[in-house]
Amino acid sequence: MRISVISAAGFVVASAVQAQPVNLISQERFVFVGAQQDVPSASGFGRYQQTESETVFSAFPSEVIVSASQDSEFLGDVWTGEGSIATSGSRREGDIFTFQARSFQRIDFDVTSPIDARLIASADFDTGIEIDGDVALFDVTSGGLDEVVSVTGVFQPSIDRSFTLAPGQYRLLAFVDAFPQADFIGRVPIELGYSFELRIPAPSSIAMLGAALLLTSTRRRK
Repeated sequence: MRISVISAAGFVVASAVQAQPVNLISQERFVFVGAQQDVPSASGFGRYQQTESETVFSAFPSEVIVSASQDSEFLGDVWTGEGSIATSGSRREGDIFTFQARSFQRIDFDVTSPIDARLIASADFDTGIEIDGDVALFDVTSGGLDEVVSVTGVFQPSIDRSFTLAPGQYRLLAFVDAFPQADFIGRVPIELGYSFELRIPAPSSIAMLGAALLLTSTRRRK
């Protein structure tokens, strides 16, 4: 007779994972500049560090380089992230150019019981030169984007907010976008972007639960 069993240690591990009030569901994190939209994106919830650069204008003596970067991690009880778009080099007065760049983060998670959370975030955007972005937490339980808290760039450049999240599904978005312009009228050099720290009870994920069960399950033959 073949009996499938889960060891006592495995039961403890699985129970601990299931007991967490926060469950990670999915994520999307990437950066790109210009046509570099095939840059490797994050493959999990661990640390993701990426910087991409491209020369977007070169006509002696001017040379302008655009960079997009990101450093983020969604493990443990403190989630952190920062991203930026920067120009470097020099531009002669009268030279014009255009470029596109992005640093983007999206994390979806659900909450199974009321939790206390805190978001500390800052942002530096300039919509006047078409570089925009946000750090925002949304309640997506109903299928829409119901804002819980956000940084709106020049309107509210920093926040430190404590709040309670009811059971449901949530989405954290953090991004900075440089849209193609007719001509870039910003400074060279310039750096615009965001940073955040979300303090939340340590999460679990479906992947973590599956791994715990796989590692601790055994088979016995009699």
